[in-house]
Amino acid sequence: MTISLYVLGGAMLTYFQVKRFVKNKMYKEIWIYIGLMLFGAIIGSIQIGGITLASPVVPLETVFEPLGKWLLRK
Repeated sequence: MTISLYVLGGAMLTYFQVKRFVKNKMYKEIWIYIGLMLFGAIIGSIQIGGITLASPVVPLETVFEPLGKWLLRK
């Protein structure tokens, strides 16, 4: 029920914003806005559902830790 209300609220916001974009002929912005809202709706629904997401820190740490150690050696 909570996820449905969350998605419905996002859809209502998107409807009014896209309506304004069409009025101002901002067609590229429509697709960017819809993509960001869709991404936010998916992430928000997952969090409301109580599903834990993997942390993005681990892959970044794997990539940048050797670089940091190499820079600090000099």
